[in-house]
Amino acid sequence: MESPILHFLQRFEWQFFLSLTFRQEWIVTKSAGRVRLAMFHSLEREVRRVFEVRPSDSAWALRQELGERTGRLHFHGLLLGQPSWALTERPGSIS
Repeated sequence: MESPILHFLQRFEWQFFLSLTFRQEWIVTKSAGRVRLAMFHSLEREVRRVFEVRPSDSAWALRQELGERTGRLHFHGLLLGQPSWALTERPGSIS
């Protein structure tokens, strides 16, 4: 049986897939989870800024997991709502 989350995510045409990894030493600090989440949100806001997209016109999904080989914590993310030209042109660098 398909998971409800997977069923929900398949309803959308996601434009970007992200895989974000972090240095191993960040895993042990108490605030590490908040810092990593803040870094993802910062990246997501920067993508919207570069492509001039309002927050209400974009969406994201994020999953945190441990790597199979090294056990390193990382995120997988999906983004949508960017203009179609965002997939083919480079408007500038994302800092």
